[in-house]
Amino acid sequence: LYTTCDMNASLFVYSIDEKLATKISDDLKVTAANWSPKDDWIAISALAADGTNDLYLISTRAQGIKRLTDTPGVNESFPVFTKDGKYLAFISNRYGDTNEIEYLDLEKNTFQRPLIRGMYPTLSPTNKWVAFEIGPEVGISRSDGLNAKVLVLGRTPFWIN
Repeated sequence: LYTTCDMNASLFVYSIDEKLATKISDDLKVTAANWSPKDDWIAISALAADGTNDLYLISTRAQGIKRLTDTPGVNESFPVFTKDGKYLAFISNRYGDTNEIEYLDLEKNTFQRPLIRGMYPTLSPTNKWVAFEIGPEVGISRSDGLNAKVLVLGRTPFWIN
């Protein structure tokens, strides 16, 4: 799964076995994507007309595209599924100029704001912790926003299972 870094901002799935790339984004300009744990959905952030991002789900089983957010002036991007696929963690500037990590309950369509400032969330294998970028550093917090701290200088953290 990858996005192009051009004016089209297209989303592709690449089959290593078939050596074939298939475009799956059609009219959406995709800035980030994440495959669900059950392989049934792809969460994406896509550019809106005002230059911000909104969140969508693209079905991998021909169920179409679901728009999750439609918030002019608010940037919601870099969605990441929890390991059980019930929530999306993502970056939002809904509450001001600072990027925060929010969660979207996909069943109830409700938002949770654990007050974690940062970008590019990545969830631990147990979903108990979230690592993120905060300025030029890597931070970590419990998923509920408690015990937040900066760990080291660095970028784009990722958990190992």
